[in-house]
Amino acid sequence: MTKTILLALLIGLTFNASAYAIQDSKKVEHTPSTQQLLSNLQKEIEATTLAIAKNESSKNKDITELNYAISLPEKQYANLGLLVNLTIKDQGYQVISVTPGSDAYKLGIRVNDFIQKIDGVNVGELSKKAVIGTLYKVNPDDVISLGVESKGVYQEIVVKIHGVLLPAIRLNVGKN
Repeated sequence: MTKTILLALLIGLTFNASAYAIQDSKKVEHTPSTQQLLSNLQKEIEATTLAIAKNESSKNKDITELNYAISLPEKQYANLGLLVNLTIKDQGYQVISVTPGSDAYKLGIRVNDFIQKIDGVNVGELSKKAVIGTLYKVNPDDVISLGVESKGVYQEIVVKIHGVLLPAIRLNVGKN
């Protein structure tokens, strides 16, 4: 009986998810890239819900009363857009990745550049925790000064971190 209910629920979930795909209530036209990301999100939600249903069913739990809600407030997300190798700092911390379009990229920081100073302090005088705190735990409108060596040329760069607004997230799974 439980397996029959599970199968019926999963079939209903699949058909309902297809029929009621993620939709923008304001009918805003999204870029093809955003449409693909939203489609991928829907598939991930379906796959996760299926895994939950299988897990609960394997424990002989009745999933017909499954009800789960996720609600996250909107927030600002900020990221400088670079990744540095923190294991060697002879010449400074070597940049090993720069996100295209990021603040770091727009300032001309590239892979194999060396971060030699952060906020006027030589990186050799900073703990790894301080470096991580400054480079990776940034907020929108933070201002960071970086001493960067690129192809033998040193320059001081001041960057104001830009943020991206992440919209609020509300997701209900199961019966309301």
